[in-house]
Amino acid sequence: MKDKNTYFNRKGQENFIDIFLKDDIKKGANFKRHWHEHLQIYYFIDGIAYLECGLDNFKVVPGNIVIANSNELHYLESLSDNLKFYSIRIEPTFLFSNQVDLLQTKYLAPLALNHIVFNNLIQNDSLILKCITTILDEYHNKEVGYELSIKANIYQLIVLLLRSHIDKIYSEDEFIKRKYSLEKFECIFDLIEEKYMDKITLKELASRVNLSGTSLL
Repeated sequence: MKDKNTYFNRKGQENFIDIFLKDDIKKGANFKRHWHEHLQIYYFIDGIAYLECGLDNFKVVPGNIVIANSNELHYLESLSDNLKFYSIRIEPTFLFSNQVDLLQTKYLAPLALNHIVFNNLIQNDSLILKCITTILDEYHNKEVGYELSIKANIYQLIVLLLRSHIDKIYSEDEFIKRKYSLEKFECIFDLIEEKYMDKITLKELASRVNLSGTSLL
């Protein structure tokens, strides 16, 4: 999973959060598979796209929200010429205080360590949508205290995700197994991208991860 070749480090305008509008990805264009430490939120406002997050894949339409978990390999491909979405990337340390407390230990540390994983696709959740639109408004207007408002709404967003959109809570052993599984499949993804014009056999894919062909089925 943590392959330096797929690591992406975008420098944001703020030192605590990175928010931007993306509207220049035409049909067939894509963001290559990559990962980063940030928790990333996509809010789609126009067009259609195909996404992969970890081992999940799905199409998105306007109004959909996608969560790319910290250190999760993800990929986006535009399926239309009018694709438009906002991206909110949250630096994990932004959520931490200078002093370790019970809340940090109970919720934020497991989140930063990927022991808490959220569902990737969120649909028809008005409370989460309100949080996201408030964050975007505060960021664009930049009125006095906007940083505090953004941080407060991000905490509220985390609460809503914890209450309604947890995919899995991993023990330490489960997390290690999951990480190993994702690393194996990343090798397969790399081979597919490398030889996307060629015919690739199941045996060739399996050899990349030291498995038999039937183990991949």
